[in-house]
Amino acid sequence: MIRSMIPSIFRNTLLAAMGGLLLSCGGESGDTPEPEPVPDPLPAALSLPADNEVCYDGNIISSSMSEVTFSWNPSENTDRYQLEVTNLNTNISTVYPSTGTQIAVSLERGVPYLWWVTSLATGSQNSATSASRRFYLAGEGISNYAPFPAELTGPSSGSTVAANAVTFTWKGSDVDSQELVYALYLDTTDGKTQQEASGITAQTYEVTGLQAGTVYYWSIKTTDPQGNTSRSPGRIFKTQ
Repeated sequence: MIRSMIPSIFRNTLLAAMGGLLLSCGGESGDTPEPEPVPDPLPAALSLPADNEVCYDGNIISSSMSEVTFSWNPSENTDRYQLEVTNLNTNISTVYPSTGTQIAVSLERGVPYLWWVTSLATGSQNSATSASRRFYLAGEGISNYAPFPAELTGPSSGSTVAANAVTFTWKGSDVDSQELVYALYLDTTDGKTQQEASGITAQTYEVTGLQAGTVYYWSIKTTDPQGNTSRSPGRIFKTQ
Protein backbone atom coordinates (compact mmCIF):
# COMPACT_ATOMS: atom_id res chain seq x y z
CA MET A 1 0.00 0.00 0.00
CA ILE A 2 2.75 2.42 0.93
CA ARG A 3 4.78 1.36 -2.10
CA SER A 4 1.86 2.12 -4.48
CA MET A 5 1.34 5.64 -3.06
CA ILE A 6 4.92 6.85 -3.67
CA PRO A 7 4.69 7.27 -7.45
CA SER A 8 1.34 9.06 -7.07
CA ILE A 9 2.70 11.52 -4.51
CA PHE A 10 5.79 12.21 -6.65
CA ARG A 11 3.66 12.77 -9.74
CA ASN A 12 1.30 15.21 -7.96
CA THR A 13 4.23 17.17 -6.50
CA LEU A 14 5.90 17.47 -9.91
CA LEU A 15 2.68 18.68 -11.57
CA ALA A 16 2.11 21.24 -8.85
CA ALA A 17 5.65 22.58 -9.26
CA MET A 18 5.30 22.84 -13.04
CA GLY A 19 1.98 24.62 -12.69
CA GLY A 20 3.48 27.16 -10.35
CA LEU A 21 6.34 27.75 -12.76
CA LEU A 22 3.93 28.29 -15.68
CA LEU A 23 1.84 30.74 -13.65
CA SER A 24 4.95 32.61 -12.65
CA CYS A 25 6.17 32.88 -16.25
CA GLY A 26 2.74 33.88 -17.48
CA GLY A 27 2.59 36.73 -14.99
CA GLU A 28 5.93 38.16 -16.05
CA SER A 29 5.05 38.17 -19.77
CA GLY A 30 2.10 40.49 -19.13
CA ASP A 31 4.17 43.25 -17.47
CA THR A 32 5.35 45.22 -20.54
CA PRO A 33 7.39 48.27 -19.45
CA GLU A 34 6.17 51.66 -20.66
CA PRO A 35 8.53 53.35 -23.16
CA GLU A 36 10.38 56.40 -21.93
CA PRO A 37 8.68 59.62 -23.18
CA VAL A 38 10.64 61.60 -25.78
CA PRO A 39 11.43 65.09 -24.44
CA ASP A 40 10.20 68.00 -26.56
CA PRO A 41 12.80 69.95 -28.56
CA LEU A 42 13.82 73.42 -27.43
CA PRO A 43 14.17 76.56 -29.63
CA ALA A 44 17.48 77.19 -31.36
CA ALA A 45 19.45 80.41 -30.85
CA LEU A 46 20.13 82.10 -34.18
CA SER A 47 23.67 83.13 -35.13
CA LEU A 48 24.03 84.58 -38.65
CA PRO A 49 22.89 86.61 -40.56
CA ALA A 50 22.49 89.29 -37.89
CA ASP A 51 19.20 91.04 -37.19
CA ASN A 52 18.20 94.31 -38.91
CA GLU A 53 21.48 94.65 -40.79
CA VAL A 54 22.81 94.51 -44.33
CA CYS A 55 24.32 91.11 -45.02
CA TYR A 56 27.58 91.54 -46.94
CA ASP A 57 28.74 87.98 -46.31
CA GLY A 58 28.20 85.21 -48.79
CA ASN A 59 29.42 83.97 -52.11
CA ILE A 60 28.35 86.23 -54.98
CA ILE A 61 27.04 83.99 -57.75
CA SER A 62 26.02 86.71 -60.19
CA SER A 63 24.94 90.35 -60.29
CA SER A 64 21.53 89.27 -59.02
CA MET A 65 22.21 86.21 -56.80
CA SER A 66 24.34 85.37 -53.75
CA GLU A 67 24.79 82.25 -51.65
CA VAL A 68 24.16 83.02 -47.96
CA THR A 69 25.07 80.66 -45.11
CA PHE A 70 22.51 80.58 -42.28
CA SER A 71 23.77 79.30 -38.92
CA TRP A 72 22.36 78.70 -35.45
CA ASN A 73 23.36 77.05 -32.19
CA PRO A 74 22.29 73.46 -31.47
CA SER A 75 19.11 73.14 -29.42
CA GLU A 76 18.47 70.47 -26.80
CA ASN A 77 16.38 67.35 -27.53
CA THR A 78 16.63 67.99 -31.27
CA ASP A 79 17.75 65.74 -34.12
CA ARG A 80 16.79 67.87 -37.14
CA TYR A 81 15.82 71.41 -38.12
CA GLN A 82 13.81 73.36 -40.67
CA LEU A 83 15.13 76.71 -41.86
CA GLU A 84 12.41 78.99 -43.24
CA VAL A 85 13.33 82.06 -45.31
CA THR A 86 10.75 84.62 -46.47
CA ASN A 87 11.29 87.13 -49.27
CA LEU A 88 9.68 90.24 -47.75
CA ASN A 89 9.11 91.82 -51.16
CA THR A 90 7.00 88.91 -52.42
CA ASN A 91 6.03 87.37 -49.04
CA ILE A 92 6.99 83.94 -50.43
CA SER A 93 8.55 81.51 -47.95
CA THR A 94 10.84 78.55 -48.64
CA VAL A 95 11.65 75.74 -46.18
CA TYR A 96 15.07 74.04 -46.10
CA PRO A 97 15.46 70.85 -43.99
CA SER A 98 18.77 70.21 -42.23
CA THR A 99 20.27 67.78 -39.73
CA GLY A 100 23.10 70.21 -38.95
CA THR A 101 23.23 73.77 -37.66
CA GLN A 102 24.02 75.61 -40.87
CA ILE A 103 22.89 75.59 -44.46
CA ALA A 104 23.82 77.61 -47.58
CA VAL A 105 20.97 79.09 -49.62
CA SER A 106 21.00 80.97 -52.95
CA LEU A 107 19.04 84.23 -52.66
CA GLU A 108 18.26 87.27 -54.75
CA ARG A 109 20.46 90.25 -53.96
CA GLY A 110 19.18 93.65 -52.84
CA VAL A 111 16.12 92.08 -51.19
CA PRO A 112 14.93 92.06 -47.55
CA TYR A 113 14.47 88.66 -45.90
CA LEU A 114 12.95 87.19 -42.75
CA TRP A 115 14.24 83.90 -41.33
CA TRP A 116 13.80 81.53 -38.42
CA VAL A 117 14.48 77.91 -37.46
CA THR A 118 12.13 75.16 -36.23
CA SER A 119 13.57 72.40 -34.01
CA LEU A 120 12.20 68.86 -34.44
CA ALA A 121 12.73 65.52 -32.68
CA THR A 122 11.87 62.00 -33.81
CA GLY A 123 9.18 60.57 -31.52
CA SER A 124 7.91 63.97 -30.38
CA GLN A 125 4.75 65.50 -31.82
CA ASN A 126 5.84 68.96 -30.70
CA SER A 127 8.27 71.41 -32.29
CA ALA A 128 9.98 74.61 -31.15
CA THR A 129 10.37 77.79 -33.18
CA SER A 130 13.24 80.23 -32.71
CA ALA A 131 12.98 84.00 -32.70
CA SER A 132 12.92 85.53 -36.18
CA ARG A 133 15.43 87.87 -37.80
CA ARG A 134 15.37 90.32 -40.69
CA PHE A 135 18.22 91.33 -42.96
CA TYR A 136 18.92 92.94 -46.31
CA LEU A 137 21.08 90.95 -48.70
CA ALA A 138 23.59 93.43 -50.13
CA GLY A 139 22.93 94.34 -53.74
CA GLU A 140 25.20 95.63 -56.47
CA GLY A 141 25.36 99.44 -56.57
CA ILE A 142 22.94 99.93 -53.63
CA SER A 143 24.09 102.58 -51.14
CA ASN A 144 20.76 103.21 -49.39
CA TYR A 145 18.29 100.45 -48.66
CA ALA A 146 14.51 100.72 -48.52
CA PRO A 147 12.90 100.25 -45.11
CA PHE A 148 11.83 96.78 -44.08
CA PRO A 149 8.11 96.19 -44.71
CA ALA A 150 6.29 97.09 -41.49
CA GLU A 151 5.37 94.21 -39.19
CA LEU A 152 1.65 94.56 -38.43
CA THR A 153 0.81 93.84 -34.79
CA GLY A 154 -2.81 94.92 -34.33
CA PRO A 155 -5.61 94.28 -35.04
CA SER A 156 -4.53 90.69 -35.54
CA SER A 157 -5.59 89.01 -38.75
CA GLY A 158 -9.08 87.55 -38.56
CA SER A 159 -9.96 89.31 -35.31
CA THR A 160 -13.22 91.10 -34.47
CA VAL A 161 -13.02 94.59 -32.94
CA ALA A 162 -15.39 97.37 -31.86
CA ALA A 163 -16.31 99.70 -34.73
CA ASN A 164 -16.31 102.92 -32.71
CA ALA A 165 -12.51 103.07 -32.28
CA VAL A 166 -9.81 100.83 -33.77
CA THR A 167 -6.14 101.23 -32.84
CA PHE A 168 -3.70 100.12 -35.52
CA THR A 169 -0.18 99.20 -34.41
CA TRP A 170 2.94 98.06 -36.27
CA LYS A 171 6.72 97.84 -36.05
CA GLY A 172 8.93 99.58 -38.59
CA SER A 173 12.69 99.31 -39.04
CA ASP A 174 15.44 100.35 -41.43
CA VAL A 175 19.05 99.18 -41.77
CA ASP A 176 20.16 102.78 -42.32
CA SER A 177 18.67 103.83 -38.93
CA GLN A 178 16.72 106.73 -40.38
CA GLU A 179 13.52 108.54 -39.45
CA LEU A 180 10.60 106.74 -41.06
CA VAL A 181 7.18 108.01 -42.07
CA TYR A 182 4.13 105.80 -42.42
CA ALA A 183 0.86 105.80 -44.33
CA LEU A 184 -2.14 103.69 -43.27
CA TYR A 185 -4.22 102.11 -46.00
CA LEU A 186 -7.70 100.92 -44.99
CA ASP A 187 -10.60 99.76 -47.17
CA THR A 188 -13.07 96.94 -47.78
CA THR A 189 -11.36 95.49 -50.86
CA ASP A 190 -7.64 94.78 -50.51
CA GLY A 191 -6.04 97.19 -48.00
CA LYS A 192 -3.99 98.83 -50.73
CA THR A 193 -6.45 101.08 -52.54
CA GLN A 194 -7.61 103.76 -50.11
CA GLN A 195 -5.21 105.78 -47.96
CA GLU A 196 -6.69 106.49 -44.55
CA ALA A 197 -3.85 108.61 -43.15
CA SER A 198 -0.32 109.69 -44.12
CA GLY A 199 2.65 111.46 -42.55
CA ILE A 200 2.46 109.27 -39.43
CA THR A 201 5.70 109.27 -37.44
CA ALA A 202 4.53 107.04 -34.58
CA GLN A 203 3.93 103.31 -34.97
CA THR A 204 0.30 103.55 -33.95
CA TYR A 205 -2.81 105.26 -35.26
CA GLU A 206 -6.46 105.29 -34.14
CA VAL A 207 -9.41 105.33 -36.52
CA THR A 208 -12.95 106.07 -35.31
CA GLY A 209 -16.39 105.68 -36.82
CA LEU A 210 -15.93 102.52 -38.87
CA GLN A 211 -19.06 100.74 -40.07
CA ALA A 212 -20.19 97.90 -37.82
CA GLY A 213 -20.47 94.36 -39.19
CA THR A 214 -17.97 95.07 -41.96
CA VAL A 215 -14.83 93.26 -43.11
CA TYR A 216 -11.85 95.62 -43.50
CA TYR A 217 -8.38 95.19 -45.00
CA TRP A 218 -5.35 97.25 -43.97
CA SER A 219 -1.65 97.68 -44.67
CA ILE A 220 1.19 100.11 -43.96
CA LYS A 221 3.43 101.91 -46.43
CA THR A 222 6.83 102.97 -45.03
CA THR A 223 8.98 105.76 -46.49
CA ASP A 224 12.52 106.84 -45.59
CA PRO A 225 14.05 110.33 -46.12
CA GLN A 226 15.48 109.30 -49.50
CA GLY A 227 12.04 108.39 -50.78
CA ASN A 228 12.58 104.62 -50.63
CA THR A 229 9.35 102.84 -49.77
CA SER A 230 8.10 99.42 -48.72
CA ARG A 231 4.62 98.01 -48.28
CA SER A 232 3.57 95.50 -45.65
CA PRO A 233 1.39 92.50 -46.45
CA GLY A 234 -2.31 93.17 -45.90
CA ARG A 235 -4.37 92.02 -42.94
CA ILE A 236 -8.08 91.49 -42.47
CA PHE A 237 -10.41 92.15 -39.52
CA LYS A 238 -14.14 92.55 -38.85
CA THR A 239 -16.02 95.19 -36.87
CA GLN A 240 -18.93 94.52 -34.52
